[in-house]
This record gives sequence, structure tokens and C-alpha cells, in this order.
Amino acid sequence: MYLGQDKEKYRWHFLIKNNRDEDNYDPIMRLTQAFSQSGDAFKQAIEETLDVDHWMRSFAVGAGYGPSDNWATGGLQHNAFFYHRPSDDKVLYFIHDLDYVNQNASLKSNSYLKDITENPHWDHYFYGYVYDFLQTSFNREYMSYWADHYASLLPEQSWSSWLNYIGNRNSNVQQQLNSALPDEIPFEISNVSLTIDNNRLARVHGQGWINVRWILIVETGTVLDTTWDSLTHWYADFDTGQEPGIYTLEAYDSQGNILGTDTFQLVLP
Repeated sequence: MYLGQDKEKYRWHFLIKNNRDEDNYDPIMRLTQAFSQSGDAFKQAIEETLDVDHWMRSFAVGAGYGPSDNWATGGLQHNAFFYHRPSDDKVLYFIHDLDYVNQNASLKSNSYLKDITENPHWDHYFYGYVYDFLQTSFNREYMSYWADHYASLLPEQSWSSWLNYIGNRNSNVQQQLNSALPDEIPFEISNVSLTIDNNRLARVHGQGWINVRWILIVETGTVLDTTWDSLTHWYADFDTGQEPGIYTLEAYDSQGNILGTDTFQLVLP
């Protein structure tokens, strides 16, 4: 994918759609160079170059839907939009052109998605976004309303067959999730350890399923900066500037529903 620093080698592979007078291929060159890395260098380059959370959401919808003539699942070198966001110099990915579909497409047939989700933190969020997509919108119950609505406006279109595809694809993706994921587990704190280093951090460990989107510290009203080191296990650090005492953590899904609550006592020397 990386073709070096000569922008002319990218011109007809990556077509600029806006601000064409700037003729700026630097973001695409950085993007492709990041994907050419491996190991720790790959992880660092990806997190410096991409809004990875946004990519996981885009892949969840794209791969969940199951397009075949597409970069998201078919691995084809077309039908993808990349946007360079000037505010933070990050690249975003938008799915494009979903009119050809494959009911049995693998969720991770895109090799770059596979590489990114080797990191369990992003694997947790990818599967969580897929699960959320199935539960909230990409299912027969929800889409029946819209199929009926548009059928009343465009009765010549095959809305019933598309609705059947959504139902069948939802079942296929759910089976893939069942094969890839452990059974659903409750949210809870497992232990608190004191890690002595330059910042003397207290580390809180816990568990939760892929539907955990964020964890709130009730006493401070702030979201816990959480790292998932497996699909279902997380940890977060408290610095020693935090007041000792009992803290309550609440886990939420992407719709703002509370999934569970647990407390721990922070005791610092």
C-alpha cells in the first residue's frame, strides 16, 4: 500500500475529492506508511495517524452489513473514503458503495482490520460496535418500519427481499460473534493493586463484556480512562493525587444504559 514519498505514485490510486488546489497527499502517504509497519511500530503509527475508534465504528457497520464489492469486507482496493481531519491531524475512514452484498462475508476479511484488532483494546471496541449495530438498527424488527415506509413511496423496489437479507445477515453475524466471543459476563471490579513507579499509580482491574462502552467514576462524574487487555478484562490507573476513599464505578453501553455497578476502596501509603 505504501508507495514512497512521491505523490505522483498516489494520484490515480487515491483521488482527491475536495480542496484539490492544495494537491496535498501527505495524509495519505502517512496513512499508507502506517499500515506498512509491523509490531510495536505499527501500533504506535496507527494510533498517531488514525482516529482508531472511528475506524472501528466504520468497520463494524461496513463488515456487519456484508458488502462484497468493497474495501471493508471484500478487501478490494476501491470503494472507501478517507478524510484527513485538520483539527487533530487524524485520518478517518468512511464506508462507501454498499450495493453488492455477501450474506456470509467474514467480519474480519479486511487484512488491515485484522492487524488493528490484534490489539485487544481495539478488538473489544470493534466487536462491541458490531454487537451494537445488530441490536439497535441492523435487524429485521427495526428495519421493518423503514421498509414499509419506503415501500409506500417506491412500491416498485424490492423492499421485502432487502429486509430478508438484513434478517439473514444479522443471524450470520450473530453466529460469528458467538464463535469469536466468550459468554456474556457481568461488569465488576476484580482487584486493586498499587504500582510503585515515577507516578506511584494505583491500578484497578475488572471485567465486563463487549457491550461495555464506557465506565463512569460516580464521585467525580468523569469517564475512566480504561484499557482493555483482553475482550472482557480491563484496567485503569488512579494517580496518587486522587483522594483516598471508596469509589463507585458504573458501566454503560453505547445507548447510555447502565450495565453494572461496583465499588472499590482506594488506599494509598
